[in-house]
Amino acid sequence: GRTGGTAQVQLHQALALHQQGQLEEAQRIYEAILRIQPRSFDALHLLGVIANQSNDPQRGATLIAKAIAIHPNFAIFHFNHGNALMALGQATLAAASFRRAIRLQPDYVGAHFNLGNMLVELGQTEAAISSYDQALALEPNQDGICDAAARLGGAVHIGSASATLIRMPRCTPKPIWRR
Repeated sequence: GRTGGTAQVQLHQALALHQQGQLEEAQRIYEAILRIQPRSFDALHLLGVIANQSNDPQRGATLIAKAIAIHPNFAIFHFNHGNALMALGQATLAAASFRRAIRLQPDYVGAHFNLGNMLVELGQTEAAISSYDQALALEPNQDGICDAAARLGGAVHIGSASATLIRMPRCTPKPIWRR
């Protein structure tokens, strides 16, 4: 109906402001949309993202969980929910969110990478390496992923794990400068 069209226009305005870093303006519009359409999963999700960006991951997690309850099949919702949980130090729950994002979108580089980070925190080194490796298969030579894998390599010298890292062919070795 009429309100749906208006909400769509408002959502586009808010998203443009959000992308320009004008978070307070964007937040005001998302909240206005939710007053008219309380089940607008886009507004709930994006308001949750703003909460994450504003160092309020608890509110972010709550809002994004509401969006997921309404529309569970968007990988980005699970990814951003995982980011909120990660900021709250809830590594197990965050890993589960990143896994759901990957199930919905297997080529989601960020979800593979963040899952790897959570698995490192949980002490699941082999699984972390596998996640980083999948991220690199999708985006070779991605510096952040290679650096994370290298840090893991510095911390791990057991059996197959260190062997796996040594053979991370998707990372170009950085030159080591000597004096």
